[in-house]
Amino acid sequence: MNAVGLWTLHFDWGPKGNYYWTPIYFNFDGTFGYLAGGNDGTWTQVDDLITWRFKRQPDQADNTVYSGTATRNFMSGLMFSFSGENGH
Repeated sequence: MNAVGLWTLHFDWGPKGNYYWTPIYFNFDGTFGYLAGGNDGTWTQVDDLITWRFKRQPDQADNTVYSGTATRNFMSGLMFSFSGENGH
């Protein structure tokens, strides 16, 4: 499975079940963004394991990293920020 293309990211910071969603596009060159062609960070995939990391913005204290398993048209995994937030 190749992750290149448009996805819908559903995420929840913490165990409360308050999910949010946003469209996200994985570009063939290892970058990703919220709009096709955007570059909000980098991603990599090895077999079914995928990881992507947002670029640190000047007004942010840390980066956010997502990691999980990709199968067919679905990814599931965990996310964390370097300030200690966790989610899925």
